[in-house]
Amino acid sequence: MHTEIPDALLVPGAAPIPIKDPPPAYADRDAPDQESADLTAIQTKESQQLERELLHRRKRRVALLAILFVAICLPAIVLALLLG
Repeated sequence: MHTEIPDALLVPGAAPIPIKDPPPAYADRDAPDQESADLTAIQTKESQQLERELLHRRKRRVALLAILFVAICLPAIVLALLLG
């Protein structure tokens, strides 16, 4: 999936994660373990970035609702004071 969708589209503003070429066939036995550890680390980092993006999206939504509430209530209060 990493090769199909660039990092910039998954998480806007994120630095791309370098993808390593597959190890050569003559590599020692520790190379696949290191590669799986790297893959796990990348997946963990991506999931943390997505969780952070969801948290920021919720915060922005709450801030927008608060601004709309104030923008509607403030003129209503001013009109009530002027007319009442």
